[in-house]
Amino acid sequence: MLNFLKNIFGGGASAAYTNLSGSEFAQKIAQHTEGVILDVRTADEFKSGHLPKAINANVMSSELATKAAKLNKEKPVFVYCRSGARSATACKMLANQGFSEIYNMSGGISSWNGKVVR
Repeated sequence: MLNFLKNIFGGGASAAYTNLSGSEFAQKIAQHTEGVILDVRTADEFKSGHLPKAINANVMSSELATKAAKLNKEKPVFVYCRSGARSATACKMLANQGFSEIYNMSGGISSWNGKVVR
């Protein structure tokens, strides 16, 4: 069981992802239009408002692993949640799955000043 959890959440090594503020996150998305935006909140949270072009993949279920398996690991992945905690967990999971360029919006959607789709 412990090894299973280490594989999902990381074994203590620092994960290969970058924390960005909401404005830095927006700038990075604009620079990398080929990237994927992942909203790792619940479906209800996603429906209440999400970033344009975001894909919902709940980190608290198997949904994130399922959707991540279909993504190109060489393209940038932009991850966010409500406050930045769940997205940090998701970033660690993605790094452990071999994604090479991962960005976490450290303040979550709460720090986002751009457009929100409702």
